[in-house]
Amino acid sequence: MFKVIKDNKIIGISENEPVLLDSYDIEEDTEHSVADYTQVNGEYVLTSSAEAIEQKKADVRAVRNQYLWQTDKFMITDYPITDDERELYRQYRAYLRDYTLSENWWEHSPMTFEEWKSLQTTNNNDGSLE
Repeated sequence: MFKVIKDNKIIGISENEPVLLDSYDIEEDTEHSVADYTQVNGEYVLTSSAEAIEQKKADVRAVRNQYLWQTDKFMITDYPITDDERELYRQYRAYLRDYTLSENWWEHSPMTFEEWKSLQTTNNNDGSLE
């Protein structure tokens, strides 16, 4: 794998040695593959780097916040759903708010309401949604 470097930043990565028209530095990296890198703020960094992890955390938080926003309306007392349905949404929103408290939470996005609800049904032997 090869890295294209400009101003001490990795600006490109390739499995094959690139042919460049500008005078960038090229370094061969025999320890990593292209899959080991991710792009953060216009440069490539190892996926295990602090910068990459912080970017992933921000991305997952954005998904979580979107799910919270989408379920806000169900918390309004005059929204036309049953009390049982409202309680399910309340529990789902608690799951979303607590999501970032679990270990390595940024490695996966939180479940959608339908995914979470399905898991609740599966976890209860009697089929109830408690």
